[in-house]
Amino acid sequence: DETLNVYLRIKGRVPFGDLYTIEDNVLSCIVPASSQAAKLNRQNRIIIKKFSFSKIFGPHTTQDELFDVTVREKVLDFINGANGSLLTYGVSGAGKTYTMIGTPGDPGIIPRALNYIFRTVCINPNSRPCCKPMPNGKIEILSRSKQEVELQVRQGIFKDQSTSAELLKHERTFLSMQNTLKVTPVGVVDFFPPIFEVWVSFVEIYNENIFDLLEVNSNRGQQRTKLQIGTSHRNTYIKGVKHIFVTTGLEAYQILQFGLHNISYASTNLNMHSSRAHCIFSIKLVSGNNCEEYNVSNFNFCDLAGSERMKKTLNEGDRAKESSKINTSLSVLGRCIRSVREMQKNNSDICSAPFRDSKLTQLLQQALQGKENICMI
Repeated sequence: DETLNVYLRIKGRVPFGDLYTIEDNVLSCIVPASSQAAKLNRQNRIIIKKFSFSKIFGPHTTQDELFDVTVREKVLDFINGANGSLLTYGVSGAGKTYTMIGTPGDPGIIPRALNYIFRTVCINPNSRPCCKPMPNGKIEILSRSKQEVELQVRQGIFKDQSTSAELLKHERTFLSMQNTLKVTPVGVVDFFPPIFEVWVSFVEIYNENIFDLLEVNSNRGQQRTKLQIGTSHRNTYIKGVKHIFVTTGLEAYQILQFGLHNISYASTNLNMHSSRAHCIFSIKLVSGNNCEEYNVSNFNFCDLAGSERMKKTLNEGDRAKESSKINTSLSVLGRCIRSVREMQKNNSDICSAPFRDSKLTQLLQQALQGKENICMI
């Protein structure tokens, strides 16, 4: 089995169809004459580069087709207790956020996953939290007073969204998405344990610092709290990150939108609204017969910051520093993937992958080593 499935999605309405061909999930690209590689080619021959993928999705692929092939089975595995991660990767403006979030009439992967999860597990929307997942993988049994605190934390996020009109807008958007998705199939689970709770968290890795996007009243003019990485039984986690209890897809979507509002965006020459951070929206599922016999599964939706060349972005100052940090962490990710693949090819138990060279790869280490479900688009 492949440890890491890598899918290619080709953006629609881009006039470069004459520069590539696709055959058997191999993309063959003609290197543009204006590129550095072509200029250094002294033989003046056409240069063709070939790239192999687990599957290639053409420009007319629908959001539903993409979700069905890449994520649906992994989300069902998550409901049944397995961990998983999905990464979207590409240059600024390539369509990563559209793929992940989508539009009201064309929902992306996260809204589809939320719809799939909550239509499959059917949680009582009036239920109270009783087992809170801790960042280190354990749980905390909540007293009545602590249950109330968790409900107030969630309510605080809803109240902090600038206006009731904004909250209503998110509600209408998600309901429109649900209306689009109401005919999609749901998963079949043989057994639902007495405890079945969903918690969400949302962080960004900005300039190699980790910030909680669900921090209420996080003002751009104020110093934000930097979160640290911890380890427990060889598992890496983020210390002090907030987990919010949700009982419906709508609540989870509203919290997602709250976090998106806090992301570090900036204008670059490639994209007017380019995210300058890696963003990780995580869903945790606590399930079990009682608070002594439980399982905590986790699914990460990781929207990687846009990779881009400095001269194309015309970045200076802070933008240049951001681009440097982004490109460095993406380079480390690539080196880790190559190291793991070499280890597998050689049937070796020794992994020399530089996971500790970036926060992103530290957090994804278990998945990149093949110990969890993972795929990249």
